[in-house]
Amino acid sequence: MAVKRWNGTSWEIYAGSDLAPVKVTDGRVGKTTFIGATTPTGMVDGDIWIDQDTATNAVVPTALLTKGDIFAATGNAAYTRLAAGNNGEQLYADSSTSTGLRWQGDFNTGKNKILNGATDIWQRGTSFSITGPGTVIYSADRWTCYSGNAGTISRDTSLVPVGFESSLKFTSTINNSGIDFYQLIETKNVIPLRGKTVTLSAYVAGTDGKTLPGMTAYYSNTTDDMIYLTSGVVIQTVAVSSALSSTSFQRISMTFTVPSTARTIRIGLISSTLNNTEFINWTGIQLEVGSVATPFTTNTANPQAELAACQRYYQRYGNSVPFEAFGVAHGIDANNARMYLPLKVHMRANPGFASSAASTFQKSFGTTAGLTTVALGSSSNHSVSIDFSRTSEFSANGGFIISSVGAATAYIELSAEL
Repeated sequence: MAVKRWNGTSWEIYAGSDLAPVKVTDGRVGKTTFIGATTPTGMVDGDIWIDQDTATNAVVPTALLTKGDIFAATGNAAYTRLAAGNNGEQLYADSSTSTGLRWQGDFNTGKNKILNGATDIWQRGTSFSITGPGTVIYSADRWTCYSGNAGTISRDTSLVPVGFESSLKFTSTINNSGIDFYQLIETKNVIPLRGKTVTLSAYVAGTDGKTLPGMTAYYSNTTDDMIYLTSGVVIQTVAVSSALSSTSFQRISMTFTVPSTARTIRIGLISSTLNNTEFINWTGIQLEVGSVATPFTTNTANPQAELAACQRYYQRYGNSVPFEAFGVAHGIDANNARMYLPLKVHMRANPGFASSAASTFQKSFGTTAGLTTVALGSSSNHSVSIDFSRTSEFSANGGFIISSVGAATAYIELSAEL
């Protein structure tokens, strides 16, 4: 579209610093304002023509078909319609396209506030049995499980969405069971989200026809609070929009505002009631700033970084190969030795300690297999000491390698979980 002025001989584009602007609606005596794509006739000097030209280089608003469409140049004095992108996509420069622009999903590192959202990391093992209702255990890293009744939790590598390697699966082994997987987000990561609109999304599949699984979000005003089930304050809940499929995943999401006083957030994935052999799978869990769910990314840039981020909360040593060495212990006296263990990464807090039975550990090349006691000596967020004992097995100031007894069953675990 162009505004043109009749100069007595021809139509000239009515724009530029050398031409004073004219209000075409000022009712000038003896002057006419023409509107249309057809060249006017009977003009006099000073008439105005608003040319609704539909030629190639004219900007025609009717070419924009939906909200979000934009005009983009394709060359010198040429343009085309660039259709609106999908929810959450961003506009990038791309010289390989005709417009030099393209829409693309947001894959920025760090946007996802959930750790192990792809359910790839399983330091504790990949299969767990639940014997009754009310059981609370950890499964995949950073995911706590509260069971409605008996069942099994496992890493499923066969039923996964495109682009994923595993999903978090619960299978009921009794009628009237169920599961609540949840992750607590610590205060350090909640504070930057206060007052912001965020979107929680996840991929879910399961026994055909199930319609009540969904997600929940709770918060607490307490620093690093162990929010247990519904002990926090509910922020938002959502159920699946359509019945589950046992062969494919659907993505569900919910948007909410993080309260300005929140210090801990609890994200929950709920199954509803499951009967014997019925199951549910979750993966691709993401919490991000914004009002739409964008393409999934992990919390960190690569698998090693994601593992290290999870090890800030939990670290496991051993339980992998026979005669695995844990470290060198210093003999305190004939009966006791202390092993100092630098941690893989600094942990969220001074960790708690657990291990396999003392009989699964030995002093390598010792006179007898199996030690008598194993216990935590001291703990900090970057190192721990572990005390071992057996009568007449050590010597003062001696150095001894602590390893597992023949079978690969010995382990040490350190936890600073929420």
